[in-house]
Amino acid sequence: MRGADMTNDVPDVEKMADFFDRRAASYEEHMRWSVAGFDDFYRNVAEPIGRTEEPIAVLDLGCGTGLELAFIFEKVLNAQITAVDLSQEMLAKLSEKYADKAGQIVLIQGSFLEFPIEQERWDYIVSVMAMHHLTPEEKLPLYHTIHKGLKPGGLYIEATMSSLRGKRRNSSRGIMVSGRETPMQQTEPTISTSRFARIRSSGFSQTQDS
Repeated sequence: MRGADMTNDVPDVEKMADFFDRRAASYEEHMRWSVAGFDDFYRNVAEPIGRTEEPIAVLDLGCGTGLELAFIFEKVLNAQITAVDLSQEMLAKLSEKYADKAGQIVLIQGSFLEFPIEQERWDYIVSVMAMHHLTPEEKLPLYHTIHKGLKPGGLYIEATMSSLRGKRRNSSRGIMVSGRETPMQQTEPTISTSRFARIRSSGFSQTQDS
C-alpha cells in the first residue's frame, strides 16, 4: 500500500490532525454508537456505484479508517482507491484493515483542501462525514475542483450527518449524489438548500430530490 505525506505547517491543520490521531483507536466504535443505521448509512454511500470488474478510479476525501471502502469493494472488487486524510493514525488503521488490497490503495496524509485533484481523472469522488468540518467559503472552490476532477459520466457522492438525537445518536443523514452530466439526487431530505446551491454553482447539474 503506497503512501505520501502532504501535510503543511498550518497550525489549524496540525491541531485537527492531532485531534483525529488521538481518536483513531476508538473511532469506529464511536461511529457505530453515534450513527443510527450505521451499516445502512455506509452501504448507501456505495449504492450509486455500478457493479463492475473494471479498475475504476475512486478518490476518497477525508477517508478516516475507510468505513465506506468495504461497501465500495463489495461492488467494485478491483477499484483503485486514493484515500486522503489528515490523520496518520487513521490511515494506519485503514492500511491494517485493507492489507489484502494494498496494491489497490494509495494513502495520502494531508488536507484534502490541498490535494491536487487532476481534471477528468476520477470515476467517483466520495466524501463521508468530512465536509461538515469546512466553511461554506472553503467548500465552494473545492466543489468546483471536484466537478472538474470527474471523468465524463463520473459521480460525486457526499454523505453527512445533520443532527443528533439525544445529543448522541444521529437522527438524520444525507447522501448527496452529483454527476457531471446527470442531475444531482439525495437519498434523504436532509441536505440544505444552500449546499445544493453551492454544488449547482460549481458546475454540477440541476438538483433533484429523490
